[in-house]
Amino acid sequence: MSTTAIALQVGTATPATVPGLAAGQTAWTLDTGDMVVIEATQPPIAGAPSSPAAQQHVAIKMRAWKVNADGTPAADSAGIKLEAPARVETILASGLAENTVTLSAQLASYTTAALNRIRTWLLVKAQLASIPHS
Repeated sequence: MSTTAIALQVGTATPATVPGLAAGQTAWTLDTGDMVVIEATQPPIAGAPSSPAAQQHVAIKMRAWKVNADGTPAADSAGIKLEAPARVETILASGLAENTVTLSAQLASYTTAALNRIRTWLLVKAQLASIPHS
């Protein structure tokens, strides 16, 4: 886990400690005070594992959601988990094999993008909450 703050498009995120994190998860505190979890997993690539697409690419699914201090997912007033839309990133396997791109650099970039997404999503959700339903 990173021990330094990350500059976002707007604001910053600082590493946080949250109980119960699983492998591939990191916790962060945004400059807004919100605590979030970023998760990186490997989803299957469409097609058979032996297909050319599956052999030439590595997929990384990035998810981000707000958590309470105890690590439980935070929810909105309707009880819906405050989670930003997930994004699946792909990396050319040849780039990893040739070391023209490193997995750690890509994960750092994807984490920063996920932090930007959740920060923006939480602001949008707060704005939407102020608009009455018809």
